[in-house]
Amino acid sequence: MKLLGSLTSPYVRKVRILIAEKELACDFVTADPSATDSPVPAHNPLGLVPVLVRDDGSALFDSPVIAEYLDALKTPALIPASGESRWEVLRLAA
Repeated sequence: MKLLGSLTSPYVRKVRILIAEKELACDFVTADPSATDSPVPAHNPLGLVPVLVRDDGSALFDSPVIAEYLDALKTPALIPASGESRWEVLRLAA
């Protein structure tokens, strides 16, 4: 996997923390989404970071979507599947 993002984005930072906590293998590529040679628009039609490029070449974007995907890759889950604790975690993540 490869995460495209900037060092200053709080959304990228949130995803990077989840990757570290889950101890997932993922390369981080610094990408300025507004640069003319940026790889971001090729993977996200909105041209925003973060973008997670999966091993099969498909991409996920928007930090909540990426977080849900990454959390599902390895147990234990950090985002509860249901109940009041799920809403608390999602509230804190927002």
